[in-house]
Amino acid sequence: MVDIRLRKIFEEASKLFINKGYARTQISYIAKASGISVGAIYTLFTSKKAIFDFVLKCVIDSNYIEGDIELPVKESDFITLEDDILELCQGNNQDFQKHLNDNDDSYSFEQMLSDVFDILSKYGVGFLILQNNGTDCGVPYTNYVDFRKLFCEDVKKYVFKFMKQGKLRKLEYPEHHARLIVETLSWWGMHIKYDAFETNQTISQEISKKVAVDALLHSYSM
Repeated sequence: MVDIRLRKIFEEASKLFINKGYARTQISYIAKASGISVGAIYTLFTSKKAIFDFVLKCVIDSNYIEGDIELPVKESDFITLEDDILELCQGNNQDFQKHLNDNDDSYSFEQMLSDVFDILSKYGVGFLILQNNGTDCGVPYTNYVDFRKLFCEDVKKYVFKFMKQGKLRKLEYPEHHARLIVETLSWWGMHIKYDAFETNQTISQEISKKVAVDALLHSYSM
């Protein structure tokens, strides 16, 4: 059975690490936001770094928090986390690229938008934590930057491919439209819930996806 305190700490620590940053987030802030005493926090986690690693682990492995977690959670529980994040980034890049070089015309612009949104929304908490804590994250931050650059480049390649196939209207600056597509899906898939000027915690992933994909389809489709 999942300890509901761990889930609450995951939710509130995520927001703090995204918006305040790791360095400026104190255990007392996490305790207050979670409604759990500082003393109780230390029965669950040995350090702030353990909480930080725990949050990232929960993002990249959604089943982790459902498992039998030995308490208190320690930094040493996550010795493979750096490699796990690299594997996640590389795996998503490879999966997303697979329709670029084939001759199958069945992969549509709408499906590409859906795939981009799903990746960004599924791992959005982790992505935002990494990009907002570059100095503290070290190598995982570098791996995320590499992933993001390749991901955006692949979206651009898909835009050119779909234009050539006649699936998109002719664009004067396709490379900039590709960036707009990524940023639009990022905002609706990641930022709206965590670090937008006016966040919306209640909007569902389904509605966010429908709004973003519908807008982009009507903007670019033939």
